[in-house]
Amino acid sequence: LRLKPIEDISFEEQDMLLRVNVGGVANMIRAALPHLQASGNATIVNFASYGAYRPGTGLSIYGATKAGVLAMAQSLINDIGPNVRINSICPGVIQTPMNQARIDSGHLSRDRMESINQLGRYGQPEEVAEAALFLTGPESSFMSNAVLEVSGGQLN
Repeated sequence: LRLKPIEDISFEEQDMLLRVNVGGVANMIRAALPHLQASGNATIVNFASYGAYRPGTGLSIYGATKAGVLAMAQSLINDIGPNVRINSICPGVIQTPMNQARIDSGHLSRDRMESINQLGRYGQPEEVAEAALFLTGPESSFMSNAVLEVSGGQLN
């Protein structure tokens, strides 16, 4: 993911982001839904981003696609029936190759990346995985159409 102002994003890059971030989620749900509905008690966990609420500089299209994932989940809950729960996770600044690229590009410093949440550190991929496990487990059996932020209390 290259950080660019919207006027520098090509139509091809824009289409790729839409196809991957929104189309990929829709295609996966479409393919899995008959099996999930047949199971009688299934859950879908979508991954959006804190950027769905507040996309950073150069992330306007990316943020819009992640907001689209949230909107799709909110709409799907009415379509898929009571036997499939659907929830979403919005990670904040997680130590991933994408965020490392933001630092390597000079777009943001590591100190800035770590200071944009209340905990003052990067989140770890395992912390996001734990949230997903929670949303698929019995402890969240009465949660559906929820959005869980794993952001360290992201401030902006």
